[in-house]
Amino acid sequence: MDLDAPMDAWYVWVGVALVSIGLVAFAVGLPSQPPPDAGRAAAAIDRVGASEHDAVTSLDHGGEAVRVGPERIALRNRGGTDRATLSFGPVLPREALALNSSQRTVLDGVLAGEQPLPGYLHDTISDALESLDTVSGEWRPATDTLRARSVRVDGQRVVLVAV
Repeated sequence: MDLDAPMDAWYVWVGVALVSIGLVAFAVGLPSQPPPDAGRAAAAIDRVGASEHDAVTSLDHGGEAVRVGPERIALRNRGGTDRATLSFGPVLPREALALNSSQRTVLDGVLAGEQPLPGYLHDTISDALESLDTVSGEWRPATDTLRARSVRVDGQRVVLVAV
C-alpha cells in the first residue's frame, strides 16, 4: 500500500500554496522595528530623581508617542508599546503645567540645564502637583529626545520631564 502523494496531484499544490500564503502573511505582519525601551527611559528619569543635587539628563528613546505620569512611563511606536514604573518622583510631565509660550521657552531652558528654575514657576509647579493624579496621562506625540531635570519646589524634589 503506497501512501505517498504524487507531486502532480492538485491537492498537493493547493496545500503548498496555502502554506506559502500563510507564511507570507505572517512575515508581513511582523513589526518593522522593535518597541521603544521604556525601562531605559525610566532608569534615566530615576537617576535624575535619586540624585541629591539638581541633575539633568537627556535620552534618545525611539518612541513616536508617550504617556508620562507621576509613577510610570509608556512609549509606543510601530514596533509596539513598552511600559515601566518610576521609582523616584514625583514626576511631573511638562504637559501637566499650564504655561504660556514664553514660560514654556524658559522651562525648556531649565530642562536643558541651561538655567535654574525661576521663582515665578514654583507656584505653577506646586499647583500642578496638587492636581496631578496617579494615573498616566493621555498619549501624546513624542519628540526624539527625553529630557528630565530634578528641581526643588517648596522643599520637595520634583522631576520635570519633557518628551
